[in-house]
Amino acid sequence: TARSFYYSIVSVIGVFAGYALGSALLDWPQLMTSVFSPQGATSILLLTVIISATLAAVFFARERQAKAEAEFQRGRARVEAAEKQIRVAQLQLLEAQIEPHFLYNTLANVISLIDADPATAKHMIERLIDYLRRAAVISDGADATLGHQVDLLRAYLDLIVLRMGSRLSYRIDVPPELAALPLPPMLLQPVVENAIKHGIEPKISGGEVSVTARRQGHRLLLAVTDDGLGVRTTRGAGSTGLGLANLRARLSTMHGAHATLAIEDRQPGTRVTIGARRAAGVSATVDGAPRALIADDEPRLASYLAEKLATAWPELQVAGIAANGAEALRLIEDHDPDILFLDIRMPGLTGLEVARRAAEGVHIVFVTAYDQYALEAFEHAAVDYLLKPVTDERLVETIRRLRERLKSPSASAELKSTLDALARVLPGLPGLAGSGADSPARLAWIRASVGNQVRLIAVDDVSYFQANDKYTSVFTADGEALIRTSLRELGDQLDPQRFWQIHRGTIVNIAHVAATTRDLGGRTLIKLKARPETLLVSRAFAHRFRQM
Repeated sequence: TARSFYYSIVSVIGVFAGYALGSALLDWPQLMTSVFSPQGATSILLLTVIISATLAAVFFARERQAKAEAEFQRGRARVEAAEKQIRVAQLQLLEAQIEPHFLYNTLANVISLIDADPATAKHMIERLIDYLRRAAVISDGADATLGHQVDLLRAYLDLIVLRMGSRLSYRIDVPPELAALPLPPMLLQPVVENAIKHGIEPKISGGEVSVTARRQGHRLLLAVTDDGLGVRTTRGAGSTGLGLANLRARLSTMHGAHATLAIEDRQPGTRVTIGARRAAGVSATVDGAPRALIADDEPRLASYLAEKLATAWPELQVAGIAANGAEALRLIEDHDPDILFLDIRMPGLTGLEVARRAAEGVHIVFVTAYDQYALEAFEHAAVDYLLKPVTDERLVETIRRLRERLKSPSASAELKSTLDALARVLPGLPGLAGSGADSPARLAWIRASVGNQVRLIAVDDVSYFQANDKYTSVFTADGEALIRTSLRELGDQLDPQRFWQIHRGTIVNIAHVAATTRDLGGRTLIKLKARPETLLVSRAFAHRFRQM
């Protein structure tokens, strides 16, 4: 087979390598003499076998790694496809709950008009066909825009006006420049349907429904207003709330926690306002230009970065510059940017805390003065960085990465875990990992398995934690225990000022460190006070121990 031939070639290479090494150690006559002697032949054969086995092991490991990576990518693709199918199914289910109610009522009206008023019945059928044709255009939701939904809504309201006559009028005010904005299908009709059913229809004189749209930074605000009886009057009068329940489910599915739904009792009437962040991957401005904010407590450096960006990325709009973290959050709320350039050290809120509170979909670039070893922590993170003073070469590379990320559906879904990891890595930043009112309580005790027993161990007594597959090994002066929590989950619950990550799979209690040394290769090693073993510090975390 091909694999047998492959490893045969590896063995042949090992043979030649063995003879080459032998000729390097001995001159050629001595080698020939040694080859034909039993002892020499045995030595060379043994050396050849060792080299061949080593090469075979290396190639075999690479082959397994390549297969594992390919399988991981296939599995990831399957998961993404399944998630997409689930989301489509959810949306189709929501639409299926809305459509029958409208269609049944319309067809019932057509039947009632066939004999009494054939012309009106014909007109209603024509409007129904127009409605269904427009609905088919956006039925899959792939290319649904605000303009498509406005057209669909006009066709829908025309049908309702035919049913209600002079008791209903409507007004739609949507600026033409907003028509191309992506919008999930069937977002407006449920609100309009509720306004008519629970506000206008119960009112003897009828009323008007208006639909408006406007931008607020990256947010699209849609308002449906009626001058009917209002929420308080109609509440409990047979209302099931199905329309708004569907709308809430749709908003949650498409936009998560960043969508808003506000219901205002106006007396008379009701206003429902929908706030949705622009579709991921769509620019903040109508002309396609991305929007950015800069936050740095040094105004000269912030202005310098803005000038550099204007030269290297002319189409980028710098919407504002903040001097501290609190001001940055206010600007984020006002402008809803695509990109944030954040200084890590700022008064009040740090750059990591601002990034943690920023809206989903924002791409983060940290502007930092940390040294090159600390910067290694950023290389594989869901963020980018610029090193102060900002150089043209690094800025160009950062812009290239940002352009690519702006094309993707959204910013990384693992931003929170990335920020938590960075908070543990970067020195001198108090209270970052999980900071805030909703941060988890720090662990004081852990329940760990030791043989057949379960022990209660004080976190202060732990020398270090080490990843052990899906578990974590706990090392104390008394020995080793095991807990059913991954190191990643555990790290979020530990005090980052006392427990430092020193390796991807190791977190050490800094109070239990006796000393640090360096080996001949320049690697940092940790000696513990109560444990005999020595711990290796990876290069990405070595900067934290330079002063020790």
